[in-house]
Amino acid sequence: MAAFDPNAATSAYLDQLSPALRLAARVQTDQAHWAAVAGGVVALLICWLVLRTGVLARLRRRIERVRPRPWLASAATTAAFLALFALLWAPWSAFMAWRDGARALPAAPAPLLIALILVTLLYALRRRAPRSWWAWAGGAAAGLVIAAVWLPYALAAGPAQLPAVPPGAAREGLMTLIRDAGLPAHQVYVTAGPDADVTGTPFQARVVVGEDMLARSSPAEIRAAVGHLAGHFHYGDQLSLALVLSLLIIVGLYALHRLFGPVSRLMGARDLQGPDDPAGLPVLAAIAVVWLAFACVAFNNFDRLVNVRADQFALDRAREPDGQAEALVRGWRGDKVDPSALEEAVFYDHPSLRNRVLHAMSWKAAQRP
Repeated sequence: MAAFDPNAATSAYLDQLSPALRLAARVQTDQAHWAAVAGGVVALLICWLVLRTGVLARLRRRIERVRPRPWLASAATTAAFLALFALLWAPWSAFMAWRDGARALPAAPAPLLIALILVTLLYALRRRAPRSWWAWAGGAAAGLVIAAVWLPYALAAGPAQLPAVPPGAAREGLMTLIRDAGLPAHQVYVTAGPDADVTGTPFQARVVVGEDMLARSSPAEIRAAVGHLAGHFHYGDQLSLALVLSLLIIVGLYALHRLFGPVSRLMGARDLQGPDDPAGLPVLAAIAVVWLAFACVAFNNFDRLVNVRADQFALDRAREPDGQAEALVRGWRGDKVDPSALEEAVFYDHPSLRNRVLHAMSWKAAQRP
């Protein structure tokens, strides 16, 4: 009997995607990555340009010509910066829309209004607690992130007012998986959504499978997909992701606190009264752009490692390597199938399709006598 070749098996699965489709995905992914880098550079240039014009400092001086008006100065200066940024960003947005064959849409007023309120409050906090404002703001942001990311996941636990998965191979396979994975659940429910999920707390889980998945996927695919989600549940990945995101926000706020002086000098800032001067908002925005780039890379790498671990959990518990490969190919997100190691490390929040399928096929090869 010929030896099983994981690379050949991986290529066979990837060949289900036509060469034209993979080429289009490669081009689109490359364009998206270059656009992200270029967009960051454009944002930094806009921050530098607005700062060097001195228009924000002049506006702040006019508002406080007679007496200090910190609230009005912060709100007006923030609004002016947001308006200038949106105006200078518009050509880049129009170019990207033209390149993608879409119409350029005007910026939504709601995000701008939210940014205006948050930045005004941030400057008020900086004035009240100049040394520890970043810790207070970071703590509040961390609480909101955990409440938004993890709390709904944890609350979706236990029995649900949903129909159970009907008897058959899919149900039998899932009930066996629940036992083998040690999930604290006693039923599998059908939901109207397209995909599956495993949610809840370490003491009580809820397993749901979408109607579309039951209709279009084989029992092996369903077991593999739910096994991956069970891995996230087993390791508490939803909470871990919320905590990592919270930590990155706190580190970013601390960077704003510590780097304002050096970066303002590097950008050639003039007429700034100090870190709590709202005219220095372009400096904070430039720091935030750079921090966001590093934070995205850090978060993507953590998320990718989490998904590698969940894939391994699914292989060890569901023991459906072919089902996992089939599910991965079917659920392909349309990104480049085989990026370079550097590209994957910088831009991908999941392992590439090729690496994930190869992982499954390598596991399959290891189980053969």
